[in-house]
Amino acid sequence: MHALEAGAAARSAPRPASGRALRRAKAAGRLAARGRPGFRAAAAQTGFAYDPGQRQARAVLEERLPPHLHGWYLWGPVGRGKTHLAQLLFDTLPTDRRVRFHFHDFFRDLHAEITRTRQPVREAIARTLRSARAVMFDEFHVHDVADASFLTSTLRVLEENGTLLIATSNYAPEALLTNPLFHEHALPAIALLTRGLRIVEVPAGPDHREDLHRDLREERHAQPHSGLHGGEHAPPVPSFSSGSWRVIDPEEPAAASGPFPPDTFTFHELCERPVGPHQYLALAERLAAVRVVEVPDLARAERDPLQRFATLVDVLHDRQVPLHVTSSAAPDRMLSAAEPPLDAARTVSRLRSLRRRGRMVSMTAPQHPASPDQPAPSPTPAPPLTAAQIVAHIRFVQPGIDKTSALMLLYFVSGWLEAWHEAPVVDSRFEAWEYGPTDPQAHAEFSSTFPQRLKRGDEDAEVMLTLEVDAVIRWGLGEAAGLRTAAPSSVLIGRARATSAYAETVARADEPPAFASGPDIPPGLLRDCFRELARAVPTGEADGPERPAAEALAEHRRQVQARSLRNQLAERFDTGPGLSPA
Repeated sequence: MHALEAGAAARSAPRPASGRALRRAKAAGRLAARGRPGFRAAAAQTGFAYDPGQRQARAVLEERLPPHLHGWYLWGPVGRGKTHLAQLLFDTLPTDRRVRFHFHDFFRDLHAEITRTRQPVREAIARTLRSARAVMFDEFHVHDVADASFLTSTLRVLEENGTLLIATSNYAPEALLTNPLFHEHALPAIALLTRGLRIVEVPAGPDHREDLHRDLREERHAQPHSGLHGGEHAPPVPSFSSGSWRVIDPEEPAAASGPFPPDTFTFHELCERPVGPHQYLALAERLAAVRVVEVPDLARAERDPLQRFATLVDVLHDRQVPLHVTSSAAPDRMLSAAEPPLDAARTVSRLRSLRRRGRMVSMTAPQHPASPDQPAPSPTPAPPLTAAQIVAHIRFVQPGIDKTSALMLLYFVSGWLEAWHEAPVVDSRFEAWEYGPTDPQAHAEFSSTFPQRLKRGDEDAEVMLTLEVDAVIRWGLGEAAGLRTAAPSSVLIGRARATSAYAETVARADEPPAFASGPDIPPGLLRDCFRELARAVPTGEADGPERPAAEALAEHRRQVQARSLRNQLAERFDTGPGLSPA
């Protein structure tokens, strides 16, 4: 074995359980045994019709724990009743010294204890667990390195104290923190789980959460309430599923922006900023309901905002805080994202419980898939970029840029992308004005174009397209030549007017171009101009941007992963900027 591999294996191996820990594990087993009759009775009285997979898991929970184990780890797909069974088991334990945590809550409390006391981690863990004899962790998961380290210490404290542990998860132990770059950091925790707990799989089967939420929706519809008066129904207790998901037509005029009520936030504010579970927990504790507006089609959202949105849903669902969403698409579009968030299936299952309002597309897979004899329809190609998108991106990457410079860069982006792709990519139309080639609509809308990074999904082709746009902008601004400041507009105008597409259009015109108007630049002329330039750049006969290669895509992926890790660590150790209403 290589020395580095041997070191990693040694670090991942848990310390052998001490004799004291084994004696305390037996104490946890005795506590579980005393609760077993109550669990059997409670499970029989729920009135639920357990399916075969759930009966199998229930039978395992009714068995006596082996003497060296101190709890259970229930895992399986979403909606399979893991939390239901674990909660029944936990509630029937004959002790008042028990505490239940959702994993987000536990880490929030632990970090707060570490920050408050500045004591060793193990002491902070002990205080957070409150000397409990039984602990339940719901939605057990590990998605980042910081959690893996704290989790290992927590599991060691629980094992050494002989604390009865009941955990539920969507992941098998070995599937925790599957990212190959960081998986070794989770190996000590995985070893402690498999050594100290009974691993109970709840097999795949129907998503009973959807059935339950459908019944609740039907009950709410069938039993309207108007107050606590004689014979009338009491208002239902607020819950996550009493929220709503409203889909608005993309053509529907946008509502007037701000000021929003204190419980209303935009998707940008909650999910596109470095916001973490701590802030979401604060919202859940402070507000009776949370409303999120301007939620985009989740299939087109980037990875980090999607992950934050999934975390927000987890926190609000666990605290049973109603969530009201206004979006341009249905929630199950999340599953079609280039990189869906971790636990996406669980998130979508929860979002499907929300009341549906407005124009809705199908929330589930098609009921009648295409016949094998009929070829699947070809995917619709992505629409071209718009001039407005390019201008917004230019204003984002170069804050304060003047209108003339931005319009010249739009001209170059349109031309170079068409030359590289052998087809129009930017939906733009240029006229030869006195001061250079200009897209009239982009000129008219420049002041109202909000700076925003170009968003094109996470497929390789889409990422490369964004990298190509950035390469043209950097070249146009002079960064490729190593200039300290961006090239002035006069330089950009000179370059643009020197292109054959502009010069030939002016030469063909019956009269000189006016300051704010001029003849159309024919699309074919623009294409031929930049194709000729593209052929001349490699030989040094013309100046132009270098088209990004595959190495640029790989470097982009590395930077995105590193940025994501930095954000995760920042969210764990720093509460970040405070939240304010949109």
